[in-house]
Amino acid sequence: MKIGPVEFQIIEFECWRPYDGLIQGVPTRHFNRWILRACQTRATKDRPRRRTTLIEPAIDRVRTDRVSESVRDHYRQRRKEVEYLPEYCCIVWLRSFQTLVDHDATGSEACLIWFQSAEDFALSLPELIKRALDDRTWADIAEDWVYYP
Repeated sequence: MKIGPVEFQIIEFECWRPYDGLIQGVPTRHFNRWILRACQTRATKDRPRRRTTLIEPAIDRVRTDRVSESVRDHYRQRRKEVEYLPEYCCIVWLRSFQTLVDHDATGSEACLIWFQSAEDFALSLPELIKRALDDRTWADIAEDWVYYP
């Protein structure tokens, strides 16, 4: 794959439903912020202190088909709005053997985190990544890395 002049490889891809662990209640802004932090933590579990790029998800405050009016009123009384993230969270690690700044580095690497709907899975993985990147360049999301044996 390429972003501008930089060729890169997909080295790891992970995808899951962000509300899988929500047993009781409905998602709120506070809970969604916790999910976003958890996504960034999950993305760096094997690569601590590495840069991640979180594409801010579109929040759906309208989709209340699964929430009764009494539940919505309950949360409104507590000044909490019901908010839904898109159905899937995706994390991809990308690696290029082209460096950004440090010419002594081994290459450059990027981690991209985004949310998407189930319908988006009709696209190929490279197409999903390009859509998530939007107009970002490799320099916007990547950093140099050095291999130490």
